[in-house]
Amino acid sequence: MAITMDSTLKELMDNPEAVAILEKYAPGFTDNKTFKLGMKMKLDKCVRFPQANMTEEQIKAFEEDLKTLG
Repeated sequence: MAITMDSTLKELMDNPEAVAILEKYAPGFTDNKTFKLGMKMKLDKCVRFPQANMTEEQIKAFEEDLKTLG
């Protein structure tokens, strides 16, 4: 299954390659204990939280990298 910005954080977490991409743009995000509260949230919303510390450019690059997973 392809991971997109409409995927949930749980779906991303079930894909080690997608987790690596998230960590590339938001280092430590998956180590944050509060991120588990958002497992049902869509990635588009998660990456915009202040804890993700991602700029719009990084969000766009993250989305493009996810597309490479197929």
